[in-house]
Amino acid sequence: FAMRDVLTTLAAPGQPQQRVQVVLASELTSDMLRTSHVIYIGYISGMRQLQELAFQHSRLSVGASFDEIIDKRTGQRYVSQAGELREAGTTYRDYGFFSSFPGPTGNRFVIIAGTRDVAVMETAQALTRAWPLAELARSTQSESFEALYEVAGLNRSNLSGRLLFSAALGSNRS
Repeated sequence: FAMRDVLTTLAAPGQPQQRVQVVLASELTSDMLRTSHVIYIGYISGMRQLQELAFQHSRLSVGASFDEIIDKRTGQRYVSQAGELREAGTTYRDYGFFSSFPGPTGNRFVIIAGTRDVAVMETAQALTRAWPLAELARSTQSESFEALYEVAGLNRSNLSGRLLFSAALGSNRS
């Protein structure tokens, strides 16, 4: 669902048409990292070599498991509840991560990730819908930045999401 949202946006009328090549994270080569624009869509746990790049200058880090994200500035721990056994019909929290930063040769990295499914879906929707994207743009003053979203999930559906914070990469300010 998340890839559909992003690909639909990339192919929208008025956008410059570019060749899009979809590859698995396990097939991403160092040459692709150097020469291509990269949009990662998936779990934080599946980022492989992109994880180091995405969190290198981040105020966030991955905790003891991929279900935990830690704000290094505040010490706040964000733990996904999506992996816990729940009674059907109860809501839970999940967390989405977005980051955008330049690559080594002027290319661009865009990371749309989450601790679990509903976070990936909600983060992709937030970045492909007008009003959440406008909210993010208002809160961001840098070319390289990150954002953390809290997502309410029910069963395997994302109900809603809210931007917890955005920050310039390499910055400790909100």
